[in-house]
Amino acid sequence: MRLIRRTAAVLGIFIAAIVLTLALVPGLAEAVGERLNGAKIMTGTITADQLATSAVASAEILDDTVAVGDINNSATLAGNPAYAASECYFSTTGFICEGATADAIELLVTFGDPASSDKTVTVPATTGTVLLDTAATASTTFSCTGACTYDAGGANAITVGSADVTSVTFTVDGTGTGEIAMPAGAVDSTEILDATIATGDLANGAVSVLKLEGLANTASTLRAVPLMAMRLNFAAADFGANNDVILTTPATHAVILHDVVATCATLEGGPLTATLRTAANGGGSAISSALNLNSGANAPQRTTTLAANTIAAATAFYFNASADPATIAGCQLYIPYSHTD
Repeated sequence: MRLIRRTAAVLGIFIAAIVLTLALVPGLAEAVGERLNGAKIMTGTITADQLATSAVASAEILDDTVAVGDINNSATLAGNPAYAASECYFSTTGFICEGATADAIELLVTFGDPASSDKTVTVPATTGTVLLDTAATASTTFSCTGACTYDAGGANAITVGSADVTSVTFTVDGTGTGEIAMPAGAVDSTEILDATIATGDLANGAVSVLKLEGLANTASTLRAVPLMAMRLNFAAADFGANNDVILTTPATHAVILHDVVATCATLEGGPLTATLRTAANGGGSAISSALNLNSGANAPQRTTTLAANTIAAATAFYFNASADPATIAGCQLYIPYSHTD
């Protein structure tokens, strides 16, 4: 019995010594385990210096055990992380990727603050180049599979091109109304290149009397009627024996005459008074009031014709001078008119 008691005491002292040793010696507890069904169950913490490089592969990591806090996201561009070519890792603000060359130059991909609501960014399932707002990009075609809308997001301006852009081309499937639509008033004179609008570009009724430079803003011009014009360059030699320049209305339309404009480059001994009349040599009735022709800085002079002054189709009327016009040269007569039908 005494022997059994002594043996138990020694055994207790031995077990106590083992427990004390495990508690006092760091890392020793990790080396002691139990085998259950052939698997070694480890207790405690394994530090990085106790594992060889690449010692743990994916197969050794239990599914759903890596937490967000286990991922190293401390890298920054300023830190120049030593990544291999084409590698990408988490960073403090997004992703850092190495390019084709492993060097100290990396690319950071970061995300804006969604602020007041969740945002969804969808990357299309296609091959292409991402267009950036501050970087020059090689020749790129941007296309949509359906309708495309480009919006400035509120009351902001949209600028296409810059001062060194040579041309901007809009290509559509045809011509006509609605092919390229702009709000009313979007184009003013400064957007139209000088000397580019030809007569054929203007439809009947496209220009009103009020829009003709140099015409008086009188009651008779407030009608904004569909307008065409007769323009005549004349000199002294164009006047006949009766001091008339003969004019003829269009062959198929009766016309109503509107404000007349005339100017002369040279006029000596002036002014020269002229009127539009229905007959030669000052005969018939006056279509217009007197038009006093001056030259140079005093031109143009104006006269007003009324809407009641209708002249039938293919009918002659006359620009009649009240005196011998031998002293005039380089004159122009501009007669706006509208059709009655």
